[in-house]
Amino acid sequence: MKPARTGRRGTRAARCCIWGLAGATVLGAATAPLQAAQFIGVAWDSLNSPVYRFDAAGGPVTLVGYSGFPGLNSLASAPGERFYSLATYPDHSLLVEVDLNTGVAAPVVPLSVIGIRGLAITTDGVFYGTLGSGRLIEIDPLSGATHTVLQTPYTAMQGLTAWPGGLLYSWDIVAGLVMIDPVAGLAADVNPQVGGFSDIQSLALDSGGLLLGGRNGLYHIDVNTGVATAIGTVGPLDLRGIELAPEPGTLLFALAGTAGLLLRRWRS
Repeated sequence: MKPARTGRRGTRAARCCIWGLAGATVLGAATAPLQAAQFIGVAWDSLNSPVYRFDAAGGPVTLVGYSGFPGLNSLASAPGERFYSLATYPDHSLLVEVDLNTGVAAPVVPLSVIGIRGLAITTDGVFYGTLGSGRLIEIDPLSGATHTVLQTPYTAMQGLTAWPGGLLYSWDIVAGLVMIDPVAGLAADVNPQVGGFSDIQSLALDSGGLLLGGRNGLYHIDVNTGVATAIGTVGPLDLRGIELAPEPGTLLFALAGTAGLLLRRWRS
């Protein structure tokens, strides 16, 4: 099934971005309570990656089903509550769409690029991926074409997620939390004093506006300080992609307006 593209970025106008985060409070993330929302996770398997449902409050982990594809290493939600991942093969990657009811994935389009570690989709339908070389790429979900948006110095980036307003966050297992502005072409370590670790392989935005990271453990990550605080565990699943599951009445990007104002301040 081909994804329905909802838009593209505007003209890449030259913009500046202020990366001084020490005095900024992003979306009240340091004080907002964690929501017991349901999440979808894909786990790494060299033959047939499983899909799980869980919550961040320590509830049961449920196997939804098996994707039918090897090496799912990411998960991202697109407008219209459609969920995508990337299957890993020796000589290419394959963009797939995951059915949240069965876990079964359907092929969308092959990509010539291999080694994509993270996938994120913005609210206007732009697909981004991170590579182990530190590259941020944009992916055309119709043709499978890719091009480099930014070469960063962060060569251990794993998870990637889109933040309301146009920013991206990635988790580098050495550097820790990295903030990326794909329009301005800038990337920065949120806090050079706080490093990363390998038990975060994926990132997602919680319904309460918090950044969640996980692999076998689950962590709340403060986007102002880069500090990851353990909040629970899902067991030895080796999750490589997590996303907030759609719920009736849930608005994933409820704080987009606030984030947009903050982003404009950074770019002014």
